[in-house]
Amino acid sequence: MTFLNPTLLFALFASAIPVLIHLLNLRRLKTVEFSSIKFLKELQRSRIRALKIKQIILLILRVLAIAFLVLAFSRPVIKGYLFKPVISGQAKSSVVIIFDNTLSMASSDENGRFIEQAKSSAQSIMDILSESDEFAFIRLSEIQNVATDGFIHNVALLREMINESEFTYTHRKLLDAIAIAGKLIENAKNLNREIYIISDFQSGEFSISSFDTLRQRVKLPADVKIFLINVGKFTGQNFSVDKAGLRNKLIFSGRTIGLETLISNHAKRDVTNFVVSVFLNGRRVAQKSINLKAKASQTVDFNILTEDLSGFVDGFVEIEDDDFSFDNKRYFSFYIPDEIKILFVGADDELKFLKLAFQTVEETYKKSFFKITQTSPQFLSRFNFSDFDVIFLVGISQIDRAISQRLKNFVSNGGGLILFVGMDANIQSLNQSFNSIFGLPNFEKIERQRLSFSKLDVKHSIFEGVFTETPKSFDSPEIKGYAKFSTNYGFETIIELSDGSPFLIEKKEGNGKILIFTSEPTDRFSDLPYKGIFIPLVFQSALYLTSPMIFKTEYTIGDTVEVRSDLLLKFYKQSLRTLKLQRPDGSDFAFEPSGGFIKIDNQATIPGIYTIISDGVGGTFFKLAFNPPKEESVYEKEDESQINSFLSKFGAKQFKFINYSEGLKVKDEILRLRYGAELWKFFIVLSLLAFLAESIISRKM
Repeated sequence: MTFLNPTLLFALFASAIPVLIHLLNLRRLKTVEFSSIKFLKELQRSRIRALKIKQIILLILRVLAIAFLVLAFSRPVIKGYLFKPVISGQAKSSVVIIFDNTLSMASSDENGRFIEQAKSSAQSIMDILSESDEFAFIRLSEIQNVATDGFIHNVALLREMINESEFTYTHRKLLDAIAIAGKLIENAKNLNREIYIISDFQSGEFSISSFDTLRQRVKLPADVKIFLINVGKFTGQNFSVDKAGLRNKLIFSGRTIGLETLISNHAKRDVTNFVVSVFLNGRRVAQKSINLKAKASQTVDFNILTEDLSGFVDGFVEIEDDDFSFDNKRYFSFYIPDEIKILFVGADDELKFLKLAFQTVEETYKKSFFKITQTSPQFLSRFNFSDFDVIFLVGISQIDRAISQRLKNFVSNGGGLILFVGMDANIQSLNQSFNSIFGLPNFEKIERQRLSFSKLDVKHSIFEGVFTETPKSFDSPEIKGYAKFSTNYGFETIIELSDGSPFLIEKKEGNGKILIFTSEPTDRFSDLPYKGIFIPLVFQSALYLTSPMIFKTEYTIGDTVEVRSDLLLKFYKQSLRTLKLQRPDGSDFAFEPSGGFIKIDNQATIPGIYTIISDGVGGTFFKLAFNPPKEESVYEKEDESQINSFLSKFGAKQFKFINYSEGLKVKDEILRLRYGAELWKFFIVLSLLAFLAESIISRKM
């Protein structure tokens, strides 16, 4: 047994007071004879003996009552099971506090927000530390910035850091923080080493599948004590929007887009007629009512017409209110080309069917999608290629190396190039210039035979919306002549002919792509222009090459987004000056492209639409949507046995789970585990019993 307030043990000398009083009462008194006394009957000796015994019992009770009272105030404890009390009471401590401030800590229960309970628990830990100890404070949202030599001794500073801690819209794994804490504690020099983990311990954090990876990074010393302080109770209901993505890769104004959303019910009961709404540019465009099973997710699809929309479009999916509102809205953004600038290079008779195809598209949608410029091959060098989004080279017999190099630079910077090989092409010249510079295999010869399409990569974006389902057969054109490659390697085949030769291939070059049709778009050597597949094939090829694949529909807070500055010139055709990032809360952040990239990293801290504007361009530059991590929507705690099993396999030998109720109780529980079970209540009871017995016996004397 040891004492938490050993200095009060000096008060045990007070228990000698009853003994001193008793001894003073035993001093000899002078006997004075009184005549009447002679005639009294002499008291029996046995009664006098009983009286003396009672006096001794009273003396013992008084001494014990005072001793028990002093012992109670000295806070005696029996040995703690975590470690030896002698070491704990005398040795300095090295302490690491892991503080969970991820989004789930914004939840509330009858004790208030989880983050406030965590702060109260952390302050309770500080009550048992002193300046002679060393300690480190790891916020879960900042684990990437933690130094492995990060111990401090300033208690006031650490208290201030705790008070300033607030929840963030991030997700970080507790296991990563434990690995960092393990490295910190390994370097600690104090004899007593402790790790405190304050968290709501969401389900999935202590997955056994993560064990092998973590064990390779760090192993906790066996003498390290781990306190897991469990704050909050997930007592309410939570529903979340976990996904908002477009099924379409090719989008243009007037086209119906498919929006795929994922709605999750984290509650323990089913819900009916649950409303899900979609907004584009602040306007509600769709709404559905769904039924959701308990602890289940459901995909909800929307078909939305993009009429009169162009440029960067922002939107969000919203569900009904619940007990955790931070995941009830999910943002997304996408780009609709306003006008696609196309350069046609070729003779009139070779371009006739292509121009007719684009004209048909505009008549069908009653919109002008394209701005088409036409030139002949001999005047191609006069044009600035960066003024266009897509260049069509149709039936050109030869391309010199200088033009080929300019075309490669155009594609590398995000431009699109489509080549239709003419049957009168100079194969040797194309191989030495165009194919050589683009890293394509050589053309072997112009093959003249009757072939058909044998295989289509219907999953390729070019065929998006062309087939409602994978066709078992289709009306293939008859191809009478085509340019045959020497090998089918070095590119991706999209359409294959019946002899295995490619008819349409794709090759990526830098930030752009090129498409090569091995035959010309005329009726001289095929009936392709008369087939139903011709118009969507050429139209969607142009769309595919201009779609901004550099942007995702949505990002997660914590993601790093990097966009090449020169690639954005594809949209704005101007050099970039100072940029501003406008956050959803109205604040902004000025920055400049660095190393040729526009980079957004830790600036995206809250969910919503982030708008980039440029002084050099004016107006909106581009929009990005950031959302909370879906892992933070899990409204369930990890099973305590799972955590214990994980820590045991991890190498931890001494750990204890503490459930939060109040800050003081957390402190008392830690002290009990440090030093053992306190016995002050027991000694108070003994003291009261001794006083009570003394009172009863003294009244009967």
